[in-house]
Amino acid sequence: MLALTIVYTSPPEASTVNQPSAQYSSSTATAWDSLVRAYSTVKAAESDGSSPQAVFRLTGELNVALGYYENSTTYQAENNSTLADQYATLSASQSSNVTTEAIALDATAKTQTMQREEITYTSAFIAAILSSAAITEVDRLGNLARRNKDRDKTS
Repeated sequence: MLALTIVYTSPPEASTVNQPSAQYSSSTATAWDSLVRAYSTVKAAESDGSSPQAVFRLTGELNVALGYYENSTTYQAENNSTLADQYATLSASQSSNVTTEAIALDATAKTQTMQREEITYTSAFIAAILSSAAITEVDRLGNLARRNKDRDKTS
């Protein structure tokens, strides 16, 4: 849960995770880029109104990718490029999956927000029409009621 909180509250650029440098392989650098992209899409989905449960689940998956990345950099530092590349590939794959899910989640959240706004604006428009009709027709209804009273008196 602590790792989840760390990734969720601070961007990977600001974390203490080893960022790729010249000493890391291209697969490790690719894994890092995938992590950053996944993090950004999860944050976008969250800010656009996605459910906290879905964001929480994606954050957990992102933490798994971060763990793979950390393993990759550890093996890279130990000059074990085979395991480093395997973990970098796992990290990039997991991050890509998170990115794909977060993009879909973000699109759903935006659609739901737009639908809610359409309903709100349509309701406000209908209420405005009804109230303006009621205001303009009040005088006519009053005059009609008076005419009916006068007609009943004369009959």
